[in-house]
Amino acid sequence: LSSQLLQGWGVARCSVSIRGDIDRQLVRLSMPYFWCGGKAEDVLAVVSIDPIGFGAISLLFAMASQNVVGLAAVLCSMPSLLPLVALASFLFRFTNFPKSWAFKQLLPISQSRSTVLMHRAGEEFESRVVIKAMGRAEHFDRATQRAAMKGVYVERTFIAARNLASMFNMLVDFLFAACALAVVMRTKSAAGDAARAVVLYKLVLGLSSKIQLLQRTYDTAVETVSKYRRIEDFLASAHAEASEGEEAPAGWPSRGTVSFRDVSFRYAPHSPLALRRFSAEVRGGEKVGVVGPTGSGKSTLTNLLFRLGPLQGVAPSSGGSVVVDGVDIASLRLGCLRGGLGVPA
Repeated sequence: LSSQLLQGWGVARCSVSIRGDIDRQLVRLSMPYFWCGGKAEDVLAVVSIDPIGFGAISLLFAMASQNVVGLAAVLCSMPSLLPLVALASFLFRFTNFPKSWAFKQLLPISQSRSTVLMHRAGEEFESRVVIKAMGRAEHFDRATQRAAMKGVYVERTFIAARNLASMFNMLVDFLFAACALAVVMRTKSAAGDAARAVVLYKLVLGLSSKIQLLQRTYDTAVETVSKYRRIEDFLASAHAEASEGEEAPAGWPSRGTVSFRDVSFRYAPHSPLALRRFSAEVRGGEKVGVVGPTGSGKSTLTNLLFRLGPLQGVAPSSGGSVVVDGVDIASLRLGCLRGGLGVPA
């Protein structure tokens, strides 16, 4: 009852707190997290964790205690079963290996494949007309089909590993059934009570489920702690921007001439280009208006001027340069650059 109360009250509050911490960290890190080496797969692995699942922690102690007491009671009544319990515990660790391997190795690959396929589908939805116009529809379809088939292969291997573990567990269950039958035959040959024989049969046969449940409880605890540590590592991620660079020349900027030279920019590795080979020059003192629909790149120009997004050497694979009064802003120290610019209210 106490464990149920913990799961219903404390864990619910804890899950809301954890989800809030993750959301605040996502806002704080924003796009520079990816520009400084962060991976979309890492963020997906964190946000796909349901904090409600941590409620199992409150039940682990009760479940483990219940199974340990049950095993101890059976062994006290029949000490001769101790070798069987030890052997079964050893075998179950190996019979469950295919399933554990599938969860640890194949599940992350499956999630990664799903992410790639989603990006492919998004690109096709947004750019199908352009892809057809360029005559690349057949090539794009083949690449999408390959990505989909890889995901199918991973899923089939995952299912096969789980089925293999189930078959191995059935073999161990047969071992317990044979031992239970042997106990009944021994009781019968010794002219024992039939009721006692049935009780012993049930006890021996139930050992298999008790041992498996105890090991599943342990595996659940290990997996839950691993997920929580993954969230902790993400919450501890530092917000980093490039701090190196040169000092600006004395009196810079003086005229205020801004040049965008063959600038291409995307906000994330798989996102569409916000700017594509954009070039323009605004001389000092000129007033220029930039007009365009939502998503055409108007705000991106200002972001690049303050170097809120990198053009070279990082994940977005952008290119080009922004030059102010003859100085490439990528060469300047970030604080020096932003200290020389301003935005009127």
